[in-house]
Amino acid sequence: MSCVLEFQKASVGYSRNPLLKGVNLQLQSGQRGVITGPNGCGKSTLLKSILDPHLQISGRIELKIPRQKLAWLSQWPRLDWGVHCSVSEFLLSSWQVSQSLWSSFDSKQASRITSLMEKFDFVSKKDHAVADLSGGELQRLMLCRALVVGAELLLMDEPFSALDIKSKPRFIEILNEKRSETAQLLVLHDRRDIEKIKPDWLFEVGSDVAHSH
Repeated sequence: MSCVLEFQKASVGYSRNPLLKGVNLQLQSGQRGVITGPNGCGKSTLLKSILDPHLQISGRIELKIPRQKLAWLSQWPRLDWGVHCSVSEFLLSSWQVSQSLWSSFDSKQASRITSLMEKFDFVSKKDHAVADLSGGELQRLMLCRALVVGAELLLMDEPFSALDIKSKPRFIEILNEKRSETAQLLVLHDRRDIEKIKPDWLFEVGSDVAHSH
């Protein structure tokens, strides 16, 4: 395994006022880590600091993979583009954006996208507008897109919030299936969810290091 993300004595917060201090974490490829703690303790800020250097006050936060190999799933998914595309157009466009100018879309890629749409139960909705999807369907589409583009690191902030009782187990099942292909870092507060996903390590806000779980 290789390291994809590392926090070294990192302090994060807003306007130079740290919410968390001296955090030491390391996430390896194929690992799943969870950040947990009470509401308002700074766990989401810690996750966002990976993407936003303005939240990094001191120490180091080092992303060891190309930024385009990272995918973000928020608590309530929102789209800046693609809302008027169909589901299939959205996934195809996402794949194209993630590739180099010399990459060509062939039957192998088409088959892979179709397979992922089947896995996420989108085949019957492939021609539906993304704007018409429910919150839970949109969250599943965000994970599907992350896998379509070959994300090596999934950052997920309370990703189960938008899911209904039926789709949540399937969502977790897919995360488990792809565990060896992607590093996964989640913010969760519900202990039942933490037990279900069985992380490799758990970081409780208030400590400075993660512990095996």
